[in-house]
Amino acid sequence: MNKYYKPGVALPYSEKMGVTRAEYEKVNDAGKIPIKLRKIRSEDFQVIRQDSRLNFKNNTGDFRTLASLEFNLKTREVIFGADTIPFSSEINAPPGTAFGQWHGYSWEFLKANQGENDYIRVDQLTSRSVKIRLGRTIPEGRFLLHIKYYKIEMGQPKGDMELMGFIQ
Repeated sequence: MNKYYKPGVALPYSEKMGVTRAEYEKVNDAGKIPIKLRKIRSEDFQVIRQDSRLNFKNNTGDFRTLASLEFNLKTREVIFGADTIPFSSEINAPPGTAFGQWHGYSWEFLKANQGENDYIRVDQLTSRSVKIRLGRTIPEGRFLLHIKYYKIEMGQPKGDMELMGFIQ
């Protein structure tokens, strides 16, 4: 890997990778195919803006993820469940993304009981990761939302959720 790795360039095929040449080619070509979103589910929500806070009220009661989400426009923080997620970056996404070209913002949160430089004990690892992106497509102007949540307790996956879609 150290001998052949160059950022943005695929490693040359080797039978020592443990995959067939056809599998290797399939993985390499995956990024060349444009991603298309398809509607899986639709929910009715009310967007509520009070002062500098923006949150959602679920009108049907079935889907609670957005009801636990609150944007604080003044502090640029997001509250998701019990976590306060700090602002991460501004995004200018190119046309090849799942949403097409869009502009928006990202918030990221990672909490773990083991540090970056610690000896990792997988059986004792407890962590929570949240990534939220909110933006607007170009040129359509559709609002988009992407939430990715992952939780591990004592080395066992306990939560894995990804939500992406448009807000109308």
